[in-house]
Amino acid sequence: MAGVFDSSRAHKTFQLNDAKVEPDALRLTSQRGQMVLEPKVMAVLLALSERPGGLWRRDELFERVWPGSPSGEEVLTRAVSLLRKALLAVCEKDVAVVTVPTLGYRLEANVGSEAPATETAVQAATPSVAVLAFTDLSDTGDQAYFADGIAEEIINALVHIEGLKVAGRTSSFIFREQTRDIRAIGAALNVEFVLDGSVRKHGTRVRVTTQLIRSADGFHQWSETFDSQLTDIFDLQDRIAQVVAREFHLLLHPSDQGRLAPRLTISFEAYDLLLRARASYRLKQDEATFDRAEAMLREAVGIDPDFVMAWIEIATLNNFASAYRQDRSLKSMFDASKTAVERAMEIAPAAPETIIWSANIRYFEGDALTAFRMAKTALQLAPLNSGILFSVGHYAACFGYHEEAARLLEGALDLDPLDAFAWHTLALVRQNMRQYEAAERHARHAIKLGDQLAREVLTWNAFARGDPYEAERQHLKLFDEIGAQLEGGSQGRPIWEMFARAVFHDSQPDGDMMRQVLAMQMGARDFEPSPSTFTAVANLGMVEELMAQWGDAYAIKSVASVAMWGDFSWARSFRTHPGFPDFAESRGLAAVWREFGWPAGCAAWPGTDGTDGRFRFDHGEGEP
Repeated sequence: MAGVFDSSRAHKTFQLNDAKVEPDALRLTSQRGQMVLEPKVMAVLLALSERPGGLWRRDELFERVWPGSPSGEEVLTRAVSLLRKALLAVCEKDVAVVTVPTLGYRLEANVGSEAPATETAVQAATPSVAVLAFTDLSDTGDQAYFADGIAEEIINALVHIEGLKVAGRTSSFIFREQTRDIRAIGAALNVEFVLDGSVRKHGTRVRVTTQLIRSADGFHQWSETFDSQLTDIFDLQDRIAQVVAREFHLLLHPSDQGRLAPRLTISFEAYDLLLRARASYRLKQDEATFDRAEAMLREAVGIDPDFVMAWIEIATLNNFASAYRQDRSLKSMFDASKTAVERAMEIAPAAPETIIWSANIRYFEGDALTAFRMAKTALQLAPLNSGILFSVGHYAACFGYHEEAARLLEGALDLDPLDAFAWHTLALVRQNMRQYEAAERHARHAIKLGDQLAREVLTWNAFARGDPYEAERQHLKLFDEIGAQLEGGSQGRPIWEMFARAVFHDSQPDGDMMRQVLAMQMGARDFEPSPSTFTAVANLGMVEELMAQWGDAYAIKSVASVAMWGDFSWARSFRTHPGFPDFAESRGLAAVWREFGWPAGCAAWPGTDGTDGRFRFDHGEGEP
């Protein structure tokens, strides 16, 4: 990939406020004087000028200017510093490279008509908006869950508008507890407009006040107050979405039939239970909270058995809880999810949300081909849904389609740039592609956003660099951060230390002891795979045990399904094991490859189509 500044081709001269930028001469000129920039500093300026006022993530800008470079981010920091000094010296009018904390940079300037790229024009033709979490102004002060629900359903409604880019909920709701600096929010989410609002609930009535604000300058495009009975809440949500659509002069897709926000249920009581349940377990993850949330959702579907979103929420809760609960089996939580999804599919078989959830169930059961087909169908129905983009990208990563996975995950992050798990997954994909510097940046960003499990990427990056001590440090730091929660107590640290000595320092006695411990755990009558046992059997080369656990791991194998494509010894041993073809057939992977193409390093035996395990992976040598 070429950097943004390529001395072998011509670049157009353009204006930056009162200054003239001549890229080929590396020159910045105004009446105040002239500065000659270093090539990489000019490259940074060219990139930033493509989207004035828009965010460039640090990792994205680094890849654009230093593609494939092993250099650290300090070279980017230096280039930005030099650029700021040059702009300050030459430009008479305000031109600034603004740092967006933890994210990246944006250029505050007017770029002349001869800007070096077309992305600005594309963005101008595609209006974009973020819907923030609405503020609770109710007298009791306990209606935040309800305000969140209104804002979230407006997001879901706006996503259906063709030609409108809508920031994902994960990112836009992050700013709930922060000062409402609209310019900073717009830059962080790379959107032109922000929809902010407040909710006042009183008795059976609700008042919602909304403001559509231009993020570049904080100008209020419009402000309007909507009053409604609680029983008409879905009509109110639709009215707000319609006003936003009209403001952007966008036409509705014919399939929407003039309505954006659907009537989710016939019962406001059921809807209120859904919102309370969702808010409770998102805020706190413990067994009592999960039990209360599921009880509320069961009550909701008892009131309205056709309440699709409540059934989907039951599936979501059980999938999410599988990483935390010690008191219920993985199978029981999977079965609860499956039953809820099957009921949702009976009610709304054509809804993208039910299709993608049905795909998840099929994948966990071993029907990968049907899962991938269904996921792609969901994406066709909702191409701007960040969650569905992520899911399809995740499946592509599970099947070894690295390039497709990276493209889809980056598309999801364009809509939901503060989604920590999406950054974690993209880091794994980059690691699988041996792009270790990019993987490191993505993982660190995921950790900043709250996904501590992304530290595993840092662990294996250190190991790939030949630094077992740093790998051990990162591994044990992960235990100190969340390991005790995953293991149900702090007593698991000695096992993690033993694992580190066995894997990172090649200690044979520790490896033998670990295998004995794992054999005892797996021999227990009530054994179920856990994230730790699943990881341990993989990294200790216990391939048969890993394959045996795979079918019962359900959601916990999500990360391992991507990591198995890494270029580390345990992953190569897994893919090249004599039993892998049978494993791939039984889990549906081979069926995906026959229909959608063989992943890198894999091919059918000459003269065959790869049926019945007649394919193999190249081993590759010389890697960790």
